[in-house]
Amino acid sequence: MIGYYTYLASPYTHADPDVMEQRYRQAMLCTCWYLQQRLWIYSPIVHCHALAKSQNLPRDHKFWGDYNFTMLRQSHGLTILAIEGWEESKGIAQECEWAHDLRLDIEFVTKSAFLGYEHDYAAHKAYEKRRRK
Repeated sequence: MIGYYTYLASPYTHADPDVMEQRYRQAMLCTCWYLQQRLWIYSPIVHCHALAKSQNLPRDHKFWGDYNFTMLRQSHGLTILAIEGWEESKGIAQECEWAHDLRLDIEFVTKSAFLGYEHDYAAHKAYEKRRRK
């Protein structure tokens, strides 16, 4: 839809810089797939990774929180890239809380070796179950 975009949440911060780079690449590939489908998506990781790296900015959710909230608030919904680390991510936990407060839809997407990216209904169901506790 013209004028609408979805906010892509994905895990990022990690003690190992190689893991952070790998997570950035996965978010980039997912963002690329959405754009190829003509589905507008915004990824704070894709948008800010090179900036944070080249300008030596902090790479944690505390520093980026206000910026991410501003972008999420303007979005049509939240999509979580359910890759390794998403369940432990403090940033994703915060983004989910904001999305609930804003009454935004939350979807989950996983990488499929054959189909590109697809919705992950099992991850969504598990998330909702944990949230209700």
